[in-house]
Amino acid sequence: MKVKKIAIYSVGLLGASIGCALKKSGFDGEIVGISSQKNIDDAISAKAIDYGVDYSQTTKILETADLLFLCSPIEVIIETIKNISKMNLKNEMIITDIGSTKNEIVETAQNFLPKSVKFIGGHPMAGSEKNGAKFADPFLFQNAVWVLYSQNKNDADDLGIFLEKYTGCKTKFINPETHDKIAAVISHIPHIIAVGLVNTAEKVNQKINGTLDLAAGGFKSLTRVASSPYKMWHDIYKTNKKANVEILNLFIDEMTRLREKLKSDDLQEPFENAAKTRAKLSENQKGFVHNLHRIIVIAEDKPGFLAKILTILANDNLNVNDIELLKVREGDAGSFMLAFVERSDAEKAVSSLQTAGFSARID
Repeated sequence: MKVKKIAIYSVGLLGASIGCALKKSGFDGEIVGISSQKNIDDAISAKAIDYGVDYSQTTKILETADLLFLCSPIEVIIETIKNISKMNLKNEMIITDIGSTKNEIVETAQNFLPKSVKFIGGHPMAGSEKNGAKFADPFLFQNAVWVLYSQNKNDADDLGIFLEKYTGCKTKFINPETHDKIAAVISHIPHIIAVGLVNTAEKVNQKINGTLDLAAGGFKSLTRVASSPYKMWHDIYKTNKKANVEILNLFIDEMTRLREKLKSDDLQEPFENAAKTRAKLSENQKGFVHNLHRIIVIAEDKPGFLAKILTILANDNLNVNDIELLKVREGDAGSFMLAFVERSDAEKAVSSLQTAGFSARID
């Protein structure tokens, strides 16, 4: 891919993070932001773009852009594809998006965009609870899966090489229908389940006052995602309705089966099957393609605790690939999870920390 000019349409958190990653990793072409004035100002301050223009200037920018990232919410991406299809787009321009559902976006691109441009559906599986260009993170996509799809796989492969080089991601080629079913199973339906469980607990609390006061540990961990605002989920459920209804029906069938087994005191088989399946999951992945090896370090509530353990690991030339404060975990409250690429590094980290007097173990 020969890319000299990149346009980022809607320079929010993800768009600005893409720009920052490109700049930090050595991309020497021009990066233009098409966005609101506030996000343009924040993106320039974050060194994510070279300059920005208002949405009204989109036509002018797309006449000369080699690569366009569409970084708006899903329904806006769909409308933007329809709108830019009427513009004079540079021949052979590559257009991609960051939408978390793919079927409707890809279909829209295939139906509206001219054959002179290359559309590659994309979904970087990375994000943050923050919003806006001022929170741009050049390392947001490192080791994260970035799903790509194109009718011409070679085009997707070319973009994948570019993205891996400049953002540190790991790309996977998945067709839109498969992607959306997988997303329904591992993301969309779990969110609906969390919402349903919290609403059920609230109804019980109305009848048994104080129920929610006792909610902690597993309940809070299981329902954490229920705190997300509906605004960010509306487009996801609207554009992935078919897959979500299908998966939700399967889940309802499973709940019905479990209810009957509960009545007959026969839950051993589903419990054991779930435990066996759960054990196969890469719990030590958080957007990582390759498994990581985790250790648990019991945390003391003292200033500088994290700095001390990281200094010990740095002195041993051990690179921590992931870190998480386990605020709510049965039996492990107040502990840090640290993850390493190599098992030997995890074992060495535990040994070094134990020698220094810290409580650490392989997870």
